[in-house]
Amino acid sequence: MSLFHRAKTVLEEKANAAINNAEDPGQAIDLSEEKLNELLEQAENAMVDHRSATNQLAAQLAQLKEQAKKRAEQAQKAVDQNQDDVAEQALELKKQVQAQIDALEPQVKAMQADDAQLVANVKALQQKVAGFHAQAAVMKAEWGASKASDQVSSAVAGMGERAGDINMML
Repeated sequence: MSLFHRAKTVLEEKANAAINNAEDPGQAIDLSEEKLNELLEQAENAMVDHRSATNQLAAQLAQLKEQAKKRAEQAQKAVDQNQDDVAEQALELKKQVQAQIDALEPQVKAMQADDAQLVANVKALQQKVAGFHAQAAVMKAEWGASKASDQVSSAVAGMGERAGDINMML
């Protein structure tokens, strides 16, 4: 009976060790951290891309406003020089440019508001990721301590059982 008991104990120890070696919460935590970092990087890149698009539209809007100003100046010069047909053409071109400005301004304002929201969202995500990193370090340390404690407990239990087996043999 003692032989079967010892064999059972040895098999349990080996199976437990194999499972413990196969299961590594530290690796799972590392993988989670890696995926969070990738998501954060994607969010930051999306924010930068959006901001670039917003800046391009804002620059286009500024150019259109400059064109409208030039057309108004051309029209005024033409009126001053009694060139009504040239003034009329300049005012018609200014009107077309102003229509583009009127269409573009709300888009730029909406994109600027979206930029502000994206910045806030990315900052919140950065804080969550930083919190997870800190929590992950604690979890890894706790897991390491638990694993060491389990190893000590297993060793002590194994020594106790073996001492009992040795006493029975004597």
